[in-house]
Amino acid sequence: RKELRAAYDAVRRALELHGKTLEKWRRSLGDFRSTAELNPADTNALRNAEIDSRSNNVTSVLSRNRDWIEKGIMDFHAIIAVPKDDKPSHPRLAQLPEIESFAKTDRERKLLTMWRSFRTATSPFVLPPGTPKDRVETLQEAMRKVFKDAEFRAEFKKLANDDASPLMAEELTKVIQEMPRDPEIIDLLKKFSGVELLPGR
Repeated sequence: RKELRAAYDAVRRALELHGKTLEKWRRSLGDFRSTAELNPADTNALRNAEIDSRSNNVTSVLSRNRDWIEKGIMDFHAIIAVPKDDKPSHPRLAQLPEIESFAKTDRERKLLTMWRSFRTATSPFVLPPGTPKDRVETLQEAMRKVFKDAEFRAEFKKLANDDASPLMAEELTKVIQEMPRDPEIIDLLKKFSGVELLPGR
């Protein structure tokens, strides 16, 4: 259909621009200093055993602190996979237990589900309320076609230095619909994301 072709072209252009933006950012890293570099107190405190532990993104560890893994400088105890069935590419991290296996109560499982849901739905493409259903379906189909396009995937990897790993509309909708909405769990997540002392189990 003409509408699908137009939607496909628009989606592909948008994603290619995203990839080019990532490439520009990657090339500027020579002049870029991360938060950890600007304020190294946290990393130094961890190295000097002034704090017991911290959580970090796998991509960040592999790109900035790979020696923590390769040289055994840090002990890694668990992962929180996003999405849940995903596994880190590094074999040492891939064999770690999923953090949800330590959950003892429904409250703890809901907290982890909410945290994982927010991490999963980080950069969605959204349409305004009231968008006609046929247009929504056309754009969804265009998105699927773009990410199945081998040429696009190769170009995206070249630009972004990473594989395209999209979450399609049906999967994203399921994640959002199944996210816990209990006020207690929301308050608990705020505490874990803030600077207050963590509550006891």
